[in-house]
Amino acid sequence: MTYDLTGAPPPRILQKLPIADPEEILVLTYTSDLPFFEDVCVRQARARGARVTIVYDAGHVEPGFAAGGGPLTDYVPVPVQCRSGGAFHPKLLVAASADDALISIGSGNATSAGWHHNAELWTHLRIDGPTIPTLVEDLAAWLRRLPDRLWMEPLGVQRLHRVADLLTTRPSRPEPDEPWLITNDQVSIMDQLPMPDHPVDRLGVASPFFDPPADALTTLITRLRPDSLEVLLTRDAQLDSGRFERVLDRVGTVRVAQPRTSRYHHGKALEWWSGPAGVLVTGSANCTRAALLRSMDDDRGNCELALLQEIVESVVDLVDAEQKDLDDLLLREPGRETEPNPAIRVLTAQILTDPDRIEITILVTAGTAPDHLLIDVAGETHTAIRAANNDAIHTYRLDHSPGTLSRSVTVRDDSGAALGAALVTDVHSALARVRHPSPLEQQSLPELLGSEEQMQALLDALRRLAEIVPPRPDEEETPLSRRRRRARVEEDIRRAVGSGLLNLALGRDRNEASAGGNDGGELKGDEGEPDRKDLEQSASKSMTPPLSAAAAFQAQTENQRMRARAWFRRLVEESAEWPLGAQLASYRSLLIAVGGGLWPYPQDWAWLVHDGLDNLWAAPEDKSLAVEHGALAVIGLLAIRHGTLSQPDDPGLAAGFKSFLAAFRDWRDWALDVNLETIERYAYQLSGHTLGPRFTAVNIRSDLEWLLARREIDDALDQLDDISDSADFTTDGTVVVQVRKNPKRAVLLVLDRLRKFPDTHVIAHFNGEVHGWWNGRRLLLAWPTPTGWRASVWHNLFTGIVGYAGSSPLPAASESAAVTDPAEAWTKFGSR
Repeated sequence: MTYDLTGAPPPRILQKLPIADPEEILVLTYTSDLPFFEDVCVRQARARGARVTIVYDAGHVEPGFAAGGGPLTDYVPVPVQCRSGGAFHPKLLVAASADDALISIGSGNATSAGWHHNAELWTHLRIDGPTIPTLVEDLAAWLRRLPDRLWMEPLGVQRLHRVADLLTTRPSRPEPDEPWLITNDQVSIMDQLPMPDHPVDRLGVASPFFDPPADALTTLITRLRPDSLEVLLTRDAQLDSGRFERVLDRVGTVRVAQPRTSRYHHGKALEWWSGPAGVLVTGSANCTRAALLRSMDDDRGNCELALLQEIVESVVDLVDAEQKDLDDLLLREPGRETEPNPAIRVLTAQILTDPDRIEITILVTAGTAPDHLLIDVAGETHTAIRAANNDAIHTYRLDHSPGTLSRSVTVRDDSGAALGAALVTDVHSALARVRHPSPLEQQSLPELLGSEEQMQALLDALRRLAEIVPPRPDEEETPLSRRRRRARVEEDIRRAVGSGLLNLALGRDRNEASAGGNDGGELKGDEGEPDRKDLEQSASKSMTPPLSAAAAFQAQTENQRMRARAWFRRLVEESAEWPLGAQLASYRSLLIAVGGGLWPYPQDWAWLVHDGLDNLWAAPEDKSLAVEHGALAVIGLLAIRHGTLSQPDDPGLAAGFKSFLAAFRDWRDWALDVNLETIERYAYQLSGHTLGPRFTAVNIRSDLEWLLARREIDDALDQLDDISDSADFTTDGTVVVQVRKNPKRAVLLVLDRLRKFPDTHVIAHFNGEVHGWWNGRRLLLAWPTPTGWRASVWHNLFTGIVGYAGSSPLPAASESAAVTDPAEAWTKFGSR
């Protein structure tokens, strides 16, 4: 075993996780910021193929979990409540396989504050030998005992036991000088500390929270009898300054210090010294009664986790701090008594299989459990019946699918009163291990396109995606069977290559990490909690969002951009025969690169987009992905149109666009059936310099409707601007053009341009009018004379008529006659 006493925060550890094939990652935390956790932990963990579980205090989800689209598929959230009424307060990260493990025990919550902004204290232990130290065996035993002192749903119990079993697959052997794990599920931390039988030379305490009477600090001083005391107080430390000062007066020499930086110091440390030998206690426990003086068997006793080890160098002294008078510090006075837990708390909503069902778990600690629950999904109310109960944990079941589920559902009791919201977890997906995770599990597409190694890894992942055989549809399709098949398709992709590539294919971009406040509110079980206004002040701090495609490409060298362009050319060529799922991922990645400006000029990217759409269009239809198929194809069509408008001198591209447009018109209902929300997902961040600022979902949809509403002849009329000032198509099918000279020549030119529309009636106006019809062999013209109208017809003009619009005169007419009007001319010569 090796360990690092003042290690880096968990995100940095996860980024460079030394375990080759981690099976499980377990996080225990008090406050949780789940969107942040997904961004900095789940992505890295799933990229390594690990299952992820986060256990947190059910009353402290910050800033909430409303973000996101559908159910959770990448990790298992486990909200818990201490049976003692105290806080679930440990800070633990375990990454484990059968023969390797990394264990991190510290002070930081799984929030942007605890894992990023704050000054925290972590100890990382690597256990990679043939045996495990006693500490690991003790940790596994504690994980198995925890469910007896927590209110938690059954899946959470299974998750804790699974990690405990994985940690103990190797035999145990004590190691010299290994840290000592301290838990308080049976005995308080204070009663487990090895107190010397003589006064200590010095006591050091670093804690952001002290119980108002300072009972925990008083007990430490009484038992250790230090000659000197040093207290490290962060800004905004919470304590009762009057009572705190009276406790300090009990020690002869006292030094109160505050870190020189403005950073919030949330780390906790107790250390005492007798000569050169020191003892250090670190972990989650503040210097409070709930943390140090109570066990989980006591009323309002917290759940804490700590490490005790011998040291030769002070941890408290490592902080650059300056001595302060207590009166000069910016402190927070203890607030009101903490509010009690609700009588009924919603814990989880889980999608389960065998049989297919949704289970809602609630905790009832007072009163009677509801006879049934009402679940609000997409504006509809569904009834979940009570299926089981284990003490205060009650499970309700919904045996039918309520349709498309969101990330959370609102739960009401049988009277209609709101109980709260629950995260929806697809348990089967969350517990599935990814076989070959794509690099998109850790990086965004624009970021990885600068690395040849990552681009090759992405191409390999796309190839694996292309190898997935879609499930066969049911013989009799129903809405339920279609939903099940869609779920199966998504699950097959997720298990093969991970959620990152699945999200790319389906246009489901990850949420940015959310802001988090400091780790206040930790005195649950004591007399006060911090003012919420103080917590809100730091909520403006946010994690840096992923680079946009445009920013990523701008940051690359020209050589990197050239390699990326070559990669996309190769991708379009190779993906020609891929199935629809792989086509969606490939084509969307191309559009993101185009929208981000990887190619500077339309002639460089327009044909790639054209050929990519050709691949997508030819992909075998899959009804479970029909909406995505249509949405991405529509965006591709409009992107090609933008390319043709930007470089009108490419007739081949224009012809390709016309061909696609004709195909879309044949499949008009399929294209128009795409909803705006799906187009919006795929069009995200595509607008900009390359595709234009109008390339947004609303404009894409309206442009599509306009294009599909037009007839092919409308497109042909758009090409007449070099002949006429205007061209209109009347309700009776007549084309009327306004010209500035020689209407007869204009009629011949227009008829030639409209040769795909035989016998279209064309009228050219200029100081009179000329009417004409042409069917590829026969030409009919009618024009006014001083005495009426004259009509002439030419038969068998096999060489066409465009030459006669120039200097060559028409040959002698086959027939001519006076007519009363153009209608008679058509009746006499055209209809036969």
